[in-house]
Amino acid sequence: MERMACNNSRPCSPIPPMARVNFGQYVNPQDLLDWINIRDLRGRDLERINRARHVRVPAIEQAHAEQLVHTAQLKEWLVSPRSSQLLVHGNYDSRRRVSGLTLLCASLADSLGSDPLRCIHLVFYCGLHDNCDVDEHTGGRAIIQSFICQLLCQYDFSTSISADDVRPDLLYRGDIHELCCLFERIVFQLPRSTLLVCLIDGIVYYEREEFKESMADVLVTILRISQEQKTNATVKVLVTSLTRTIQVRQPFPDELILSMESRARSVVTPSKDRLQRHLREQVNGASELENRPDDQEWA
Repeated sequence: MERMACNNSRPCSPIPPMARVNFGQYVNPQDLLDWINIRDLRGRDLERINRARHVRVPAIEQAHAEQLVHTAQLKEWLVSPRSSQLLVHGNYDSRRRVSGLTLLCASLADSLGSDPLRCIHLVFYCGLHDNCDVDEHTGGRAIIQSFICQLLCQYDFSTSISADDVRPDLLYRGDIHELCCLFERIVFQLPRSTLLVCLIDGIVYYEREEFKESMADVLVTILRISQEQKTNATVKVLVTSLTRTIQVRQPFPDELILSMESRARSVVTPSKDRLQRHLREQVNGASELENRPDDQEWA
């Protein structure tokens, strides 16, 4: 735990002077997208998930995941007016890249997208990007690259990112520390009224040797941003895994880990529409709570 949380959680340091493209006082977000150069993973992934919904994910598994919306831990994570973090351990077949939890994350992203003026949501499906032989976008680098691009496409940062805070050469090379620092800087630019939700599904696939170092860099960065007092926006982080994790669980206190293993299997027929209705009700409830004074401490 200490090695993961301390060695990989380096604060961003001032960037030394260097020759760079002359783009003026602020960086054009389109330039950042060009330097990072990652395609729209979220759109393509959603198509694959929708195709797999009725073919590869058993109904009982879908129903079991749907039950999570009624658990106290997930409700608290969702409706809390403060930044919050939650890790969900599933009890599924690790050979399947799309699980009931994947469908839950996709439905949650869809529900959060219904209020784009208040909520920004970022999502990454690790199980769909775990083969380096056929996919150039894998590991922690792909998570943070995708998150930056999704964030740039959902919020106007035209006059927010200083040229002095960016190293185009490092971004182009996919330097993990530079990418994490850029993500931190742009999140810090979000106003206090903004809700930023980060969803990472299937993270157990990135505990493999070739991915675990970059995954740890990115996960600890995102968790630190969520916990930082100087972060104006409310930042909620939900991480899901088909099975129990070893490395990923280390930064999460026990009370922020929800295990499905001990929960009874649902006998209710799964329903995408019902799931999204429940999620939208809770998302709308969270919006109302944020407008009220809240003296309750987040544990």
